[in-house]
Amino acid sequence: MAEANVLVIGSGGREHAICWKLSESPLVKQIYCAPGSVGIASTKKVENVDIDINNCVNLAKWCKEHSIDLVVVGPEDPLANGIVNGLQAFGIKCFGPNKAGAQIEASKDYSKKFMSKYQLPTARYQSFTDAKAAKEFINTAPYPALVVKASGLAAGKGVVVASTKEEACQAVDDILTDAKYGSAGETVVIEEVLEGDEVSVLAFTDGETVSLMPPAQDHKRIGDGDTGPNTGGMGAYAPCPLITRDQLADVQDQVLQRAIDGLKAEGIKYVGVLYAGLMVTKSGPMVLEFNCRFGDPETQVLMTLLESDLYTIMKVLLNGLSYLQSGVDIDAAATLVREIEPLATATHRRGVLGRLGCFSGLFHLSAMDPTLKDPVLVQGTDGVGTKLKIAEVMRKYDTIGQDLVAMCVNDILCAGAEPFAFLDYMACGRLQVDVATSIVKGVADACIESGCALLGGETAEMPSMYDVGKYDLAGFAVGVVDNLKQLPRMKEIRAGDVVLALPSTGVHSNGYSLVQKIMLQSGHKYHERAPFTETDKSYGEEFLTPTGLYVNALLPAVKRGIIKGLAHITGGGLLENIPRILPQGVRVKLDAKKFTIKPIFGWLQAKGMVSDFEMLRTFNCGVGMVVIVDPVCVNEVVRLVEGPIAVVGSVESMGKEGGHQVVVDNFKEAIAPLAAPYLAASQSTPRKSLSYKDSGVDIEAGDSLVSLIKPLARTTSRSGVLGGLGGFGGCFQLKAVEKEYKDPVLVLAADGVGTKLKIAQTINNHDTIGIDLVAMCVNDILCNGAAPLTFLDYFACGSLDVHVARAVVSGVAEGCRQASAALIGGETAEMPGMYEPGVYDIAGFALGVVERTHILPKFNDITVGDIIIGLPSNGIHSNGFSLIHKLVKKVGLSLDDKAPFSKEGLTLGEELIKPARIYVKSVLPALQRGCVKAVAHITGGGLLENIPRVIPGTVRARLNAHQWNIHSVFAWIMDAGSVQESEMLRTFNCGIGMVLIVSPEDQAEVMNITRAYGAMVIGSIQARPPGGARVVVDNFASAINFTRRMPLLPKKKVAVLVSGNGSNLQALIDTTNDPSQCICAEIALVVSNKKGAYALQRAEKHGIPTLVFNIKEYNSREEFDRAVSAALESHKIDIVCLAGYMRILSSEFVQKWKGRLINIHPSLLPKHPGLHAQKQCLDAGDRESGCTVHFVDEGMDTGPIILQERVPVLKDDTEETLTERIHTAEHRAYPQALRLLAAGRVRLTNSHIMWYS
Repeated sequence: MAEANVLVIGSGGREHAICWKLSESPLVKQIYCAPGSVGIASTKKVENVDIDINNCVNLAKWCKEHSIDLVVVGPEDPLANGIVNGLQAFGIKCFGPNKAGAQIEASKDYSKKFMSKYQLPTARYQSFTDAKAAKEFINTAPYPALVVKASGLAAGKGVVVASTKEEACQAVDDILTDAKYGSAGETVVIEEVLEGDEVSVLAFTDGETVSLMPPAQDHKRIGDGDTGPNTGGMGAYAPCPLITRDQLADVQDQVLQRAIDGLKAEGIKYVGVLYAGLMVTKSGPMVLEFNCRFGDPETQVLMTLLESDLYTIMKVLLNGLSYLQSGVDIDAAATLVREIEPLATATHRRGVLGRLGCFSGLFHLSAMDPTLKDPVLVQGTDGVGTKLKIAEVMRKYDTIGQDLVAMCVNDILCAGAEPFAFLDYMACGRLQVDVATSIVKGVADACIESGCALLGGETAEMPSMYDVGKYDLAGFAVGVVDNLKQLPRMKEIRAGDVVLALPSTGVHSNGYSLVQKIMLQSGHKYHERAPFTETDKSYGEEFLTPTGLYVNALLPAVKRGIIKGLAHITGGGLLENIPRILPQGVRVKLDAKKFTIKPIFGWLQAKGMVSDFEMLRTFNCGVGMVVIVDPVCVNEVVRLVEGPIAVVGSVESMGKEGGHQVVVDNFKEAIAPLAAPYLAASQSTPRKSLSYKDSGVDIEAGDSLVSLIKPLARTTSRSGVLGGLGGFGGCFQLKAVEKEYKDPVLVLAADGVGTKLKIAQTINNHDTIGIDLVAMCVNDILCNGAAPLTFLDYFACGSLDVHVARAVVSGVAEGCRQASAALIGGETAEMPGMYEPGVYDIAGFALGVVERTHILPKFNDITVGDIIIGLPSNGIHSNGFSLIHKLVKKVGLSLDDKAPFSKEGLTLGEELIKPARIYVKSVLPALQRGCVKAVAHITGGGLLENIPRVIPGTVRARLNAHQWNIHSVFAWIMDAGSVQESEMLRTFNCGIGMVLIVSPEDQAEVMNITRAYGAMVIGSIQARPPGGARVVVDNFASAINFTRRMPLLPKKKVAVLVSGNGSNLQALIDTTNDPSQCICAEIALVVSNKKGAYALQRAEKHGIPTLVFNIKEYNSREEFDRAVSAALESHKIDIVCLAGYMRILSSEFVQKWKGRLINIHPSLLPKHPGLHAQKQCLDAGDRESGCTVHFVDEGMDTGPIILQERVPVLKDDTEETLTERIHTAEHRAYPQALRLLAAGRVRLTNSHIMWYS
């Protein structure tokens, strides 16, 4: 709806063009132009106004009276005089730079000094205020100093390009001595004369990035043949062909973007248009000058080329949404990586490959321990629960990282494995780099102590799910043990075995929901001194005592093989954890007088009135790890264990009477003295006895969930999985896949799904969010060339809803099946008070394997000329949702409303919840062939941030957005949120979910493997100019504008002429019927010369009209073709596609349908035209073949080529096998060519192909 009122300042052709373009916007209701002109006033929606633009107070008052939404300043003078500053002081939005920014044009002296300071390519110069000194410089300069400029504004006429020194000296006298340009000429700039073609490049900018308009050239000199003095410009044309595509990219990086960066460094927020006047010399483009506004006359041609809404562009630059505005700071995350990389490096051990910042962590297992004969990988995940809340209250995070590592590696140890690798997941509302660094330092220190390498992790900033200062953590550890040496050895545990215990350091990391309930009920504060402290600590400090690490203490005995079972005493206490390692028929009897119960547990029991049973199934009660050994091994175990260890009980037969598998004798007697000091005060105010369930944690619900998800996990099992869910760690036997690998390297990845979770939770659809979780992890694994093997999930919530959690895990299981990864474990953390009802967070951890020689990326192999292949995304996937939440709120939509961009009539929630695509099956075969150099998963950071992670710094990726389909959801985001192009490319995948980099020689083979999954060539690798962008995306604006316009374009009616099976017809039907393919066409008619052609059945199945013409009924080929042509016209056909049409067309028919008639041929034309192209290819010994879509002319397959798809010729290929693979290529190429033709992007003009954006 048109609502906006706009004021344009100016009266010339430039302002006329701006008003005309603004008037086309459906968002603009009224345009005022001050002072305007007769011509301007003739434009629809435009009215001239007579107001004093130099009086900002009155002008601002007028703007408010007329509800002006935007002021657009055309000329440079008002900008240089500070009109933007004046109006902004009254809250009026202006498109144009402030006074400081306008100095880049208003003062040539300032501009040249600025260019010199920030190393922009420009002519050598000097500035003068004295005419004599200036003329002396002209006569003595070591270069032709023949360009004389008045430093100030002279309406585009203050520049003299002299032919001789005398002429230059005369210009100095005119400007300085005679004051020809008044105050504008108080300083002159004398420049080296440059030779080349002059080109103007204008760019829109928001003060952070630049978006280029097509290059233009104006006609400056007054005389014919480009002679005489300069004028302000007497006309222009665009696009100007005198600057190449690569030079234009250099201008973007090294001129315009560098200028904006320089202005930002000067403290200037430059918003508007920055205009670079350039000389394209033999050495490349050089800056002649900058202008701070739209050029005149360039604007008049540029506005006619601008497809996008000008008003929308201006609003985007002034107040467009960004990821940062939505609460996600990508730069802070990059800072964190720099801070923690040395911490992670310090944890490295033998076997680590790579560093932080890659998609995954890599570990070379054989380098760690070459004696392993049959390695079993043990994997575990855990968190630290609501202990985090105490860290937040105390603002003390330095030890919480040890808790995280301990909770994972102690579990790994319980399987008899040596931990060697760790990953962390950190979720927060706003990333506070100092807090995050403190947490990771604790993680790193604990990794060093436990022998783990910190290989990577994920930091998820989720402003709409977590408050500022709120965090959650999850960890993932991997260990290794030789097969048949795993623990527990249940078959060997028997009555008479001895039970030993290692003491806990305190409460460790479980039971904290009950701790906090007790603190609240007792009225104590965490900063108060704790009465049970032995070291003068506060409650908070005591409760934050980190969880004990038992790896160093127990690993020697574990490796000696003298331990039968280990139980880490975590959530569930002694009563729930010890039974996890016991066989049926036996129980463990402990004597509480034989282990030390710390005073803190006495205080908790007394203050919470907690029963003995609840204490024993909630807290560790002083025991951190339980060890079961044969009696004959007790002394050796005690000798090998570092630190305190004590015999605390034994294993007994249970007998027929059954009962609990853990009995703790003398617990009441042992804890009573510790509780007694606090009981007297408690008894004065009778309180209800507290349990873990009272604090919001339901252990029974957790057990119920495990029983529900075990069958789901079993559906994902694959060769190598040992055991099932419920143990301390998930186990995978590497030998099951080792036969495929000579020198395997493990690849580990961690990720989450961010605030996409809010969509699932709001619309109560949890079935697919688990697919997203798996996709985010296994796609990262692929980026190192690895095949996924296993997966573990972490599910955190405030109150466990078993049905919701099961739905989430069912999605995880489906994702695992798609990725051929086994779901071998996970952790469910119920954390009341940390999450609101109905809210949960999830994290995933994947492990894969790759042959060492196939590890990606192959940085040293990537070179200029390499091909970039893109695989399409399924939509937004799982990144950028914080911005989307802000956008949905801004536009006032509900997730139950119909999505404005949905082609299927789905609600906004249904569109946004579509799961991320898993690329394992589409990409892995190509990776295992060894013909891919790099893979980039396009996640957070978009194309601009992810591709640089896999290419060397000396090259850049150059992409052409016209080569892929940009989903309509991205156009909606860009328009509704006024999101600028660079922010889109830095936040969203924009239609490409995975990028592969291959050599030109391997392009055909990789495309042949991936083509069925929508793969397409989208760009190439180029040399990167010094300081230039790492990724350049061409044509994004016009490509997304096509997506925007596509629903409004009329569908072209297509007829397909066939003679046989019609497999290409089927491909055309399938793609035109798929709304996501954005093909502005429909198959309206199928014509055949064969009555029994199977293609006719294909058409009829889809309700497409068919016609059959019998050649015997016509006297000549021409008569036959006229009949066909008449039928096409009667059906109002726009485009004709030949698909196996076995007739030679008459010249009359070809001429009539010229430019609308296309064919596909099974070779790379001009090679092998005519029949039996595959046989011709094999006979010629070609290494590659393919298919060609071309316009049809009178020759035999000689028409202009639209596109080609390459297919490798394999060593053992026959005509049949090659034909089959070419058919696959045809099924992709033909619809793609039809899409180009139907959209008007490719046209035939005078027998030549013309391309349009």
